[in-house]
Amino acid sequence: MLNSKEIRAKADSLITGNRGALLGGSMAAGTAALLPLVGILLAGPAMLGSIEMYQDVIDGKKPEYKSLWSRFKTQFGPALLYIFLATIACIVTGLVIVIAGVLLNFIPVIGMILTIVLFVGAVLFVAFYVSMGAYVLFREQETDGDAALKKGFKLARGNENAWLGLIWIYIGKFLLTLITLGLYGVYFTPNFDLAAYILMGEIYNTNGNVAVESKPAEEKAAPASEPVEVKEEPAEGPKCPGCGAVNEPGSLFCEKCGTKL
Repeated sequence: MLNSKEIRAKADSLITGNRGALLGGSMAAGTAALLPLVGILLAGPAMLGSIEMYQDVIDGKKPEYKSLWSRFKTQFGPALLYIFLATIACIVTGLVIVIAGVLLNFIPVIGMILTIVLFVGAVLFVAFYVSMGAYVLFREQETDGDAALKKGFKLARGNENAWLGLIWIYIGKFLLTLITLGLYGVYFTPNFDLAAYILMGEIYNTNGNVAVESKPAEEKAAPASEPVEVKEEPAEGPKCPGCGAVNEPGSLFCEKCGTKL
């Protein structure tokens, strides 16, 4: 698997000539998700379409805006379920952080520091887990949102160091984004998103065959009182090289023409 420096170098080389299209695709997907009422319906398929644009760049193709709408017909339901479940996961994480923050508040200074560390860590890891699940849903068009989320979490576990390494490689650009009140982030976002999808692709290609727990299928067996009857086909004897007739097993001469078998 590529290391963080190699992933960044690959992303920075691929971004040339594609930054505008990728940024436009990400902004379009983000805008669709923020639309009142219909945003929840558009967010999932648009998210998959945005990933497709980035994957096209990784595969050496030119990204096209029509990719944004390519998953509305094929994966609308699974994408909708995925967004719903991912949102619940984020809300639950937020509640845990709030409760932990309240409890840690009883420890002066140290409690505040621990709360900040907990918050930053949770944001980073949840973003990785959720994004990995979305990538699984993108790659496996036949799966559903629930299975994609579970498999994404399973693939992400054990690869947190690779994700943190990627964050660290780009830490200077993140700080520059904060200093410029997010303005530099508009320019920088496609770089990091492209690098993130390269990493997810590396993880998926290495461990993508991981199994996800599911309920075992019910096996239908024939009742003991009704044994299955096995019909035996009669065995065929030798075929005559002269006339082609099929003889009884063990025959030494053809029964039709008398040729020696």
